[in-house]
Amino acid sequence: RTPRDHDWAALAAGHALAVDVLLSVNHRPAGEAAPLSDWIWVPIAAGSESPAVVVARAATHSVHAGDTLWSIARRYRLRLADLLRWNASDHGSVLQPGQVLRLAEP
Repeated sequence: RTPRDHDWAALAAGHALAVDVLLSVNHRPAGEAAPLSDWIWVPIAAGSESPAVVVARAATHSVHAGDTLWSIARRYRLRLADLLRWNASDHGSVLQPGQVLRLAEP
């Protein structure tokens, strides 16, 4: 991987998209670096904000302050039930910053 692999503008240009559309589809703020190994969603058609193509996928997520199981499941477009099962968690589980969650079946 090169530094350009982690640049939203380069990723957007490679798919003929506006950077703001790519950021919006991925629920990412402007100015944030593209993830090293994360789900990156790309709309099927320019102008569409319906994600359709997965460019890359992370196997884990490191919990940040304010993260919830629901928000993590939504961010990675996972079923909450799957995220809970893969991490031996339940709806009442408390996340701790730095905790690492699985994003796929072990």
